[in-house]
Amino acid sequence: MISKPPASRPPFHQPLQFAAILTDGDFREIERVNLRCRIAPHIIPSPWALVLSGLRPAQLLDPSLPSPFEFTQEIAALIERWSTATWTGFNSIHFDEEMLRQAFYQWPFPPRPCRYSSSCAAQPS
Repeated sequence: MISKPPASRPPFHQPLQFAAILTDGDFREIERVNLRCRIAPHIIPSPWALVLSGLRPAQLLDPSLPSPFEFTQEIAALIERWSTATWTGFNSIHFDEEMLRQAFYQWPFPPRPCRYSSSCAAQPS
């Protein structure tokens, strides 16, 4: 999962991208997703996040992209569909999980999607 925050404090973050790969027990790819959304009108993107992601401000306003609510809805549906998966990643618990929790808190979804399903987040030590 990759989340691109436009600000430095969680209440002002908005994930702009979510990517994940579902594999079987032998790590063969089953499904891959790379979702993006447009930025909310009240969010000012972080210049550093734009540099790291390679996105231009105009790309964040693309009307063909889903709204932040639709984007969060897609992620919630994906987490439910992949409910037996174990989520792993670099800094997943300290960054990605926090970004998801904040996004889900702002919309009508359980604030800890991985905690309330049979999925769980794991992070290499």
